Amino acid sequence: MNPNAAPPEPPSGLARRPARQGRAVTDHATLATAVALGGLLAAYAGAIALPLPPWGALALSGGVALGAMLRFGTGPGFVAHLGTLLALLTLSMPPGLALVVVAAQAAGSMAAQRLLRGIGFDARLDRARDTGWLVLATVAAAAPVTALTAASALRWTSAAAQVDAPGAVIGGWAALALGTTLAA
Repeated sequence: MNPNAAPPEPPSGLARRPARQGRAVTDHATLATAVALGGLLAAYAGAIALPLPPWGALALSGGVALGAMLRFGTGPGFVAHLGTLLALLTLSMPPGLALVVVAAQAAGSMAAQRLLRGIGFDARLDRARDTGWLVLATVAAAAPVTALTAASALRWTSAAAQVDAPGAVIGGWAALALGTTLAA
């Protein structure tokens, strides 16, 4: 090999296309992995920072999922929920409850995303109006997630003292709304 030789010519346009598509697949896989790890780590960080199961684990991971949905689209947001599901299962939550909780959180994130997209929300938060809409959407989306999570916890777990009293449910709603807003 001649070290001073010119580099080989790139292939024609048709041959270049698979290389670009391969890079796009790799980029999407990298994004999906990063978002899933973000959901997983946010669930662990929330569980450590806010020792109110199941609210702590859901507070920050909902914001990661909503932020991924607003920034990258619906697909990466649902991948973040897979990371949350894995975290909940490793935090000793019963599998049925974990599935219901993550499904409720995914539905709440999707509802918030649709609301924000419908009003012309800008994810850069340059305007005060966008920040207000984000807070309103996360507070509204946290209410059904909290209700379904509390009802599921009462149904499937015997040690459900954290969701047994109305004050605990209101505290859980506040934790979910605040954590989701801050993490989004």
